[in-house]
Amino acid sequence: MRRPYRASLDGALPATISTVDADGMPNVSYISRVMYVDEGHVALSNQFFRKTRANLDSNPHAVVMVVDPRGCRQFLLTLELEGSQAEGPVFDQLKAEVDSIATMTGMTGVFRLASAEVFRVHACVALPTEESSSVDGS
Repeated sequence: MRRPYRASLDGALPATISTVDADGMPNVSYISRVMYVDEGHVALSNQFFRKTRANLDSNPHAVVMVVDPRGCRQFLLTLELEGSQAEGPVFDQLKAEVDSIATMTGMTGVFRLASAEVFRVHACVALPTEESSSVDGS
């Protein structure tokens, strides 16, 4: 199935993740990288996820907003955490991408990838613009 948000994952524009804790208190954080894994999964870079990780431990659902740099079209991805990886091919690729960002921004040593958080993509909704409509990504 075609994933309309795919260009949004190149890291040109920051993404945000929204989670809620066990009491329903929301938390929104920026994400350095959202990486395409396969047709049904994305991996998020876990570098500064203390609160986000705590929320995901009690509620594995999240919403991520990504932005397509070719026209600033925004997509909301409805996600469910499937696991955390601190080694392997997904982690290695995400680490290389985060290390590259750190080098380009002068943040080497600060941007340390703790893990790759792998999520199932349940849905993708294109936020309305003058010319866009919803896209179901299930």
